[in-house]
Amino acid sequence: MLSLFRKPVCSCLRRLKTPPVFLLAACLIPFLLSAQSDSTIFGSKEKIGNALVGKIYLIPENTPSLPNFDTLQSVGTIYTDKMNIPTRDWQSGFPGISSRFEWFAIDYKGYFKVKKPGKFDFRLVSDDGSRLYIDGKLVVDNDGVHATASASGSVQLRDSTHSIRLQYFQGPRYQIALQLFVNEKPFPDELILTDPDNGFPYWVLGIPLLLLAGYLGYKRLTKAGETFIEVTLLDKDGKGVAGERVRFTLPNGTVTEGELDANGHAMIAGFKPGDCSISFPNLDTKDWKEKQEDPLITN
Repeated sequence: MLSLFRKPVCSCLRRLKTPPVFLLAACLIPFLLSAQSDSTIFGSKEKIGNALVGKIYLIPENTPSLPNFDTLQSVGTIYTDKMNIPTRDWQSGFPGISSRFEWFAIDYKGYFKVKKPGKFDFRLVSDDGSRLYIDGKLVVDNDGVHATASASGSVQLRDSTHSIRLQYFQGPRYQIALQLFVNEKPFPDELILTDPDNGFPYWVLGIPLLLLAGYLGYKRLTKAGETFIEVTLLDKDGKGVAGERVRFTLPNGTVTEGELDANGHAMIAGFKPGDCSISFPNLDTKDWKEKQEDPLITN
């Protein structure tokens, strides 16, 4: 058997006149390229512009649905400008972040503009669960532990900057899938991804009875009796940013969290004046800037 195997190989080499080392390299290159692409299939650790930013989380075994990301600690960050992973086996993990290839979740966030305003149809394919939010509103729900499945939703988009959030989790090994289609074209063909550094939200705090002080929007209200705080978060085009998490810390130490409404606005009322603070838990302070207003103090 060995002589039969060796003979055709030798005759092949003589016929090709190619040194064995080059043939070996030619065979290994596709394998190495495949391994490299597997390790970055969900995104790369290298920061790129005009991309989705994904936070990776480790979730408990037998998790039945997408987790509450606000209660978890991210183990790493990846960046991608596409979302097209058809059904396949995968066990590469996230080199330099985690070797986990099952029971993990990714929370992608980004911003985009449309080429032409109108109705947009979104279709999300995943194994296991996924959800798609546009401007803070749930558009597609494909959650749960399941084999590759597709779910769709539509939304009207105007000619402005929009936020996108795509949540995904992988349950038991080994099959994965994650594809997003916009008007039946692979994401982001119908959209224009924008760099968060160029289109990130900033504060607008210009409310009567409000003293604006400090980089994080720290405020002091001094009106007698009960009072209120309201805040509006706008993008660089002056449009309200919907769905972002907001946290109010009241004078008595009570912490209340919620989401901005469709106009990027939130308000809390019915408390005694004092030192308060507002923050956005999911935003980095370096990525937004405070808009200067003339504060108004009323005794």
